[in-house]
Amino acid sequence: MLEDWIRQDISKNKKSGTYLFYGEDSSRLEKAVLSFAKALCCPEEKDYYCDSCSVCNRIQKGVYADVHVLENLKIEDIREAETSFHESSYEGERKIFILPNIQDLRKESANALLKSIEEPGEGTFFLLWSTRKNILATIRSRAIQVFVPRVNYQELGVSKECYHFFEGNEQDILNCLKENINWQEHQSYRNIQKNIVSYLETQQTSSKVKVYQSLIDFLEVKENLSVVEILWFIEELVGSPCERKDFAWIFHYCLMQERYQGKLEEKLILSKMLNFPINNKVLFANLFLK
Repeated sequence: MLEDWIRQDISKNKKSGTYLFYGEDSSRLEKAVLSFAKALCCPEEKDYYCDSCSVCNRIQKGVYADVHVLENLKIEDIREAETSFHESSYEGERKIFILPNIQDLRKESANALLKSIEEPGEGTFFLLWSTRKNILATIRSRAIQVFVPRVNYQELGVSKECYHFFEGNEQDILNCLKENINWQEHQSYRNIQKNIVSYLETQQTSSKVKVYQSLIDFLEVKENLSVVEILWFIEELVGSPCERKDFAWIFHYCLMQERYQGKLEEKLILSKMLNFPINNKVLFANLFLK
């Protein structure tokens, strides 16, 4: 269990460290990283965290001065942040840098980061998290790796079908239950761009469900579509105002669906393509035009 691991690691009273949390569920990864950050900083609990003191509450809200989240992983952002890597903590004894979606880190950004994460200064901790294990070996080899598993469908109290629809994403499933969203509703693949734009604007689970439904509809009818129609769908997809991480999420969702009939070896190869600066149109053409 994650709690047992956190208690064991905190009890070692390390002066610094770099950790890589990895798993398929981004919401679980974020919770795990924040839990560890709280345990490192909480003044009330010796080997864990109370989750009720001012420090724990501010870490949860993202306003604690000694916990920094680096959302942007471009080389210029890494270099700009380097100065703060060597500064003293403001409030407590430890300073923490959280780097989400480290799987999107480009080689040049990784090289800029390597020295800092390999030899963090006293009191400095780097908490990286990734939804894929196939990240740059230079990063992986310099971190303590922590696997964060998904919760199963029984624990969430949903059917296998609902669980697989959301790829086991705990937060999406909980939101679906809370908002009473009909995840089985049909949504045409022709609405893909409209649905993506709606989700990007609202960030609502109901809008995200419509994106999923459009993707599933496309995968179900793809074999009966002409090459021209498939290319139209790809154009609509890549014409959406997405960032690279959004395209990666959509790509991975399609790749992992049972409706996508590729062999495991092919899926692994396609998955690795996400690590390279490949044109999005080429990326999806490789996925859909087998």
